[in-house]
Amino acid sequence: MRFSEAMVLGSMALRAVRGTEDDHNGGGCALGMAGFVGGNQRGSHLLWPWLETEFAKPLPCGCRQDRVMGGVGHMIHRMAVESTYSHTIVHLFNQHVCVTPKEEAQGIERWTIDRLAEYVAGIEPREAEVVVENPQQEVTCEVK
Repeated sequence: MRFSEAMVLGSMALRAVRGTEDDHNGGGCALGMAGFVGGNQRGSHLLWPWLETEFAKPLPCGCRQDRVMGGVGHMIHRMAVESTYSHTIVHLFNQHVCVTPKEEAQGIERWTIDRLAEYVAGIEPREAEVVVENPQQEVTCEVK
């Protein structure tokens, strides 16, 4: 199973929560959702090692300010977010899938989990499939 597919399946089982792979209460981020389906909610990078490889492309969301939302919901330098596949995915999930109404009113673009999965499907290596024997199978978004 590809990461993008696992992420969508995981989104049916976990609540979307910005900034954590596993909130220990039935929620997690994009990496946690995919990892949950793969049997390791806090270790998606172990299942799909390509997530940690260098990426170095501009963010597809158009965010160009010096500091953007990265992991654990903190603002970090944009170049760090653009450095690996996982950082880019985390930014898109935290900043755009889990955008709050206040942030949306400030001009932050909302993405759906399906849009994120479509983007990821376009960048993930074709050979990067993981065998998932029993994929565990709802999306609301919680912001902490």
